[in-house]
Amino acid sequence: MEILGEWIRQYLPIAAVVAVPAVLLWVLLVVRRRDRGLTMRRTIRVAGADVLLALSVLAILALTLLPGREASGPATGRSLIPFEDLLRSFDPAMPDPGHARDLAVGNLLANVVLFLPFGVALGLRYPGVPRVRLVLACIGLSLLVEGVQLAWSVGRSADITDVLMNTLGGILGLLVAKLMMNAVRHRRRSVSER
Repeated sequence: MEILGEWIRQYLPIAAVVAVPAVLLWVLLVVRRRDRGLTMRRTIRVAGADVLLALSVLAILALTLLPGREASGPATGRSLIPFEDLLRSFDPAMPDPGHARDLAVGNLLANVVLFLPFGVALGLRYPGVPRVRLVLACIGLSLLVEGVQLAWSVGRSADITDVLMNTLGGILGLLVAKLMMNAVRHRRRSVSER
C-alpha cells in the first residue's frame, strides 16, 4: 500500500495542473457542439466523456511508456505467469516478504486504478456500443502498452498480470459508467413522475 500512497503523492500535483486545461477544453467542446441538435444534457455528457477519454489515454501512455524513476536501461523483464510477483512474495526465502507483498499488491491496485477512468469514459461516451467491444478496447490498449514496454527499452517490464489488472480496471470503469447512466435515468424518471 505504501507504493500506492507514494504514487498518489507524486502524481496529484500533476493532476491539479491538468485540471484547468481539461475544464477549458470541456467548456470549448460544449460551446462548439451545442448547436448540433443534441440536448444540452447529452452535449455536456459527451463533451465530458471526450475529455475524460483523452486524459485517461494520455495518463495511461505517460505513466506506462515514459521512463520511470527506476528506469536505468533495458526493460526490467517480462512475465507470462499471472501474478508472478505476488506469488514470489510468499516465498519464505524472500528477504523482506512483507515489503515485497506490499509492492506486488500496490502494483496490482495501481493497474486497476489506471484503467478505471478509461472504462468510465468509454462507457459514458459509447453507451449504445455492446460492452464486449468496449472490454476489447480495454484489452487492446493494455496489450499495446505491454507490447511497447516489451519492445522499447524504458526500464519497464511487460507483464501478463498488468493486462489482466488493466482489463479489470476497464471493466470496473464500464460498470461505474453504467451505474451513473442508470442513476441519471432513474432520477429523470422520478422527476417526470412528480
